[in-house]
Amino acid sequence: MKTRSLLWLGCLGAALYFAGDMLCYGGWGPGHFSPAERMVSVALWRLHLESMTEPVGTGLYLLGVVGLWHSCRRAAPRIAMVMLVALSAQSLFGGLWHGSGGPLGFAIQSCGIDSAAVVEIRKMMGMASQVCAVTGLPGFAIWIVLALRRTAGVPRWSVVFVPVFTLWLRGLVATVPAPFGLPLAGGWGNISFMVFFAVVALTYQEPADQSDEQIAA
Repeated sequence: MKTRSLLWLGCLGAALYFAGDMLCYGGWGPGHFSPAERMVSVALWRLHLESMTEPVGTGLYLLGVVGLWHSCRRAAPRIAMVMLVALSAQSLFGGLWHGSGGPLGFAIQSCGIDSAAVVEIRKMMGMASQVCAVTGLPGFAIWIVLALRRTAGVPRWSVVFVPVFTLWLRGLVATVPAPFGLPLAGGWGNISFMVFFAVVALTYQEPADQSDEQIAA
């Protein structure tokens, strides 16, 4: 029960990330769009609210990562700890990336879309994105191995929903026409993580407590 609850909190964190991104540039439209151009005219209250939702989303996402670790910590304690560290780093820098949306919008509206301030914020977001990739790929690779070895408490087929696979569908989602293309393409990364945590939470089976079985015997 504890593990499943943590996983659902991770799903909620990804949902908050999605809500924050939609506050920055969301709406209805085709999948091919420019977030920066949409932020030129977005209401300032939306940018403020986006910046406030992201720390909460990061905290919940981290709890989801703890849930992943909790599901396999007994069967593979050392490798599970490596996964926990990697995915925690990925989530922290992911939070930095998401949290930069509000400041980016302020800079776009105050200084111009091609201003030096916007360029520097985008550089920082780019570096955060690279750290996410460097830490997230090995972390999810470990999860895939543990799931395929049936040491994570989930069925093997659930690895199909790991974000390292589903994120590749972003290009296809970008071809979705209006009105649903924009929210799907603009929030596809967050949607991928929401689906992943939901699938793991729904299919997770708590392993039998060996110590309790021994005492009962």
